[in-house]
Amino acid sequence: MELIIGLGMLGLLSIAAMAQGHLEREDDPRAGSLSILRAALLVLTAAVWLVFIAATEPVAALLAFALLVIWFLQQVIGSTLGKSDFAKKIAVRLDKAITAWAKLVSPIRLSAPESVEEYEQDLLESVEEFSET
Repeated sequence: MELIIGLGMLGLLSIAAMAQGHLEREDDPRAGSLSILRAALLVLTAAVWLVFIAATEPVAALLAFALLVIWFLQQVIGSTLGKSDFAKKIAVRLDKAITAWAKLVSPIRLSAPESVEEYEQDLLESVEEFSET
């Protein structure tokens, strides 16, 4: 049962990571909200596994390690396939769900401070000036 849950979550997390990778390349502000979704899915996986397994059993350590493997694999899958047309198709298909999720978590999302945005703008301007000379 734990294996089925783990593989299912790996699939969901990979889809979310691919969509996030595509949205980040498109500079879509909704991309950050998918990080919250991925974290929530990992926590949900751990919580479900805790329900099924007592912490004193030897398999509990194996499940904790499996959770780290799932996190690593979804990162690799998301960054590798996030550049593909497949990720674009996923992002387009999930557009309404991603928008709804982004609106739902917008009150708890951290935003970039304005000073960082100003610094980035100043940096871009200085690079443009340097390239003109």
